[in-house]
Amino acid sequence: MNMTAREKILADVRRNQPPLVAAPDIALWEDKIGTDASPILETFKTVAGNVGSRVVLVNSIEDIKTHLDIAQGARVLTTIPQLFDIADNASAFANATPHGLENVELAILKTEFGVAENSALWVTEEQMGVRVLPFICQHLAFVVNASDIV
Repeated sequence: MNMTAREKILADVRRNQPPLVAAPDIALWEDKIGTDASPILETFKTVAGNVGSRVVLVNSIEDIKTHLDIAQGARVLTTIPQLFDIADNASAFANATPHGLENVELAILKTEFGVAENSALWVTEEQMGVRVLPFICQHLAFVVNASDIV
């Protein structure tokens, strides 16, 4: 039986596998900090502040409204249904051109999770509503649950 070059390479790779070793026992993040997430949250707040962001702690989505200072007539877009009474649904603009979004004063988006050590936030395309929105708006607000910061 003649083997092609590809088959020969794959056969060689299969034969030359390193021995299996057990995965190291690594303590989970929760084991390191216990149930108190305040050190993580403080790290997130500090790092975010160091790069020019402002972190505001609220108890509910409704509390967000009291912290926003939205000028009369300002264009605000969000993908968070609980905020549709103060902002337009960003998903409705999915087919808009970037020029159609040039006057967005504030975008409010929900995130999947945050990373304390660099204050990074994970936002999916679905959570953006419009892919260009976080980049074209004047101001950007993210909503992340404290329990989703790792």
